[in-house]
Amino acid sequence: MRILCCLLVLTVASACRQKFPSEPSTPVDGGLGAPGDYTRAMADFSNREYDVHVPTGYDGVTPLPVVMVLHGGGGDKEGARKMTCPGGDESSAECMGAVADERGFIVVYPNGTGAALLSGVRTWNAGGGSDGWQCVSGGACKDGIDEKAYFTSLLADLAKLVRFNAQRVFATGHSNGAAMSHRLACELPEAIAGIAPNAAGNQYATTKPCSAPTPVLEVHGTADSCWAYGGGSMACGPDNNPGSKVSVAASVDGWRVRNGCEATPTITTLEDTTSDGTTTRRHVYSCPAGQEVIHYEVVGGGHGWPNGDIAGANGGTISTDFSMNRHILDFFTAH
Repeated sequence: MRILCCLLVLTVASACRQKFPSEPSTPVDGGLGAPGDYTRAMADFSNREYDVHVPTGYDGVTPLPVVMVLHGGGGDKEGARKMTCPGGDESSAECMGAVADERGFIVVYPNGTGAALLSGVRTWNAGGGSDGWQCVSGGACKDGIDEKAYFTSLLADLAKLVRFNAQRVFATGHSNGAAMSHRLACELPEAIAGIAPNAAGNQYATTKPCSAPTPVLEVHGTADSCWAYGGGSMACGPDNNPGSKVSVAASVDGWRVRNGCEATPTITTLEDTTSDGTTTRRHVYSCPAGQEVIHYEVVGGGHGWPNGDIAGANGGTISTDFSMNRHILDFFTAH
């Protein structure tokens, strides 16, 4: 059925949302009918290729869910893949691609926009840029890059290559990429079934409308030196982007309200399995079915991907108590 009607909760008006695309497509390009790793160029975005990991269980017939992994500011698609691997070891069975094989997810690693002189230093236009809010991040935001057009084109291209379940397309990311996942949920709710941002808040909603309910798993360290847990102007790079970043509390509460969840969460502590100096408090809000909001407060955690590449910590502590990849895919599998 081409039109998916969604009942929005509380004060959010009822609306019908058209999924993109409406049905699993029949791939028309050769080469991606088998499991493996591929790179795809898009004609309309000549310097923004994306990588695709097709899981070992893909049979070319059954439409599979998709998770898009968005790199941080200054990174690229290759860095995003390495970021998800413990210690940066891309042969690890705990990398996102390997865990996705177990769970039957197609993994997409897109590229942000490169700088004029440094094409490998890429950023996303994740929002902000007025009323005292920082423009996240860098050139892509300042240049007003049309990310909606990019991701719409990417999903249309992906549909030519593999059969995927258009109602189960998810986004995760780190830092600037995490903020971009928030923007996708706000701006492309017809295409995004849920998000799991790590180390960034919903900067887009500080200056633009964001009303559609979306399942959210927000992960953030309390000792993050690049995107402070409480928001503000703190940055881990040169201070050339004035303004404030939104707080984690405001971002989570925004999704709580949109999703029609109760105000007070149930808080538990994840098992402290390693002596890394962090503990993780899990905030679970009572929400309508299918609109869950969960927040992992990594106490003592820095600006890194839990159980990921230590080189991405920017001097902070990465939690090794839990696998970010597994918890993300658990959350997405439930939706």
